[in-house]
Amino acid sequence: MNHTRLNSSRRTGWITASTRLACTVRTIGLSLAALLILSGCDIVETEFSEIEFDTVTFQTYTVAEPQVVYFNDYESWSMFYRRHYSGISNGTTIPTAPQIDFDLNTLVGIFWGEQPSGCTHDAYAVDMVERRSSTLRITVNPLNDLGDCRMVTYPQQYIVIPVRTRLIQLAGSPPADIAS
Repeated sequence: MNHTRLNSSRRTGWITASTRLACTVRTIGLSLAALLILSGCDIVETEFSEIEFDTVTFQTYTVAEPQVVYFNDYESWSMFYRRHYSGISNGTTIPTAPQIDFDLNTLVGIFWGEQPSGCTHDAYAVDMVERRSSTLRITVNPLNDLGDCRMVTYPQQYIVIPVRTRLIQLAGSPPADIAS
């Protein structure tokens, strides 16, 4: 009698293992079939598509080094704003950073660094913003003419893009010394 129970439990254990193996093979087969079917679909964007952006201007800043920065939250934007603000602050307080709806937008700042002459800090060089999945590609034209004035300027352009992202590529003629 004990001998029969052992055989019975071995047989049950063998059948359970066999059943598990069959289920695993079936699951893998269904997964592969689903991948083959979906690979024919255009689920992953392969091409960039152009999206709109807004250029915004803020108080005067002094960003001496060429760079591109982006912000997806108010805290990092506020810290950057306070660190680079160079306007007259009516006393000792620096104004708070302008509000941006970071739930829906990404703020991008493009800085050309110190330039030996010009009349304005405002640059209008962003030509196009394109999106593919979670990647943005920003095409930047050469820096526009800043005027014939003889004063040091710090050209910059801020754009608000109606997408939240952390992946940004630069194309065209971004500020010198910035790798895209």
